Amino acid sequence: MNNVLIHFKTSYLDQIKKFGYDYKIVDNEVDVIVPNLDYDYNHSVMDPDEQLCYKLGLDYDQVNCIELVS
Repeated sequence: MNNVLIHFKTSYLDQIKKFGYDYKIVDNEVDVIVPNLDYDYNHSVMDPDEQLCYKLGLDYDQVNCIELVS
């Protein structure tokens, strides 16, 4: 299974801490590595990045960028 690196706005740091994710602060962003979940074509949220955040309970509006990591 691949992982994804999510770059969050620093204003979301307290929530990241509440979730218990390991994080790094790099270039004024909060970076979190999470598992990449399978895309569900029948899900009500169609955008893959937004769907991933929805499934993980993360606020997509706080995301700057999402990228695949190995």
